[in-house]
Amino acid sequence: MNQAALSPAYTTRWDQLVRVSG
Repeated sequence: MNQAALSPAYTTRWDQLVRVSG
């Protein structure tokens, strides 16, 4: 698995979680 390819998706998901969490 390429971390470079996972980085964008993981960051996007984390950003959404942080936004919902406040």
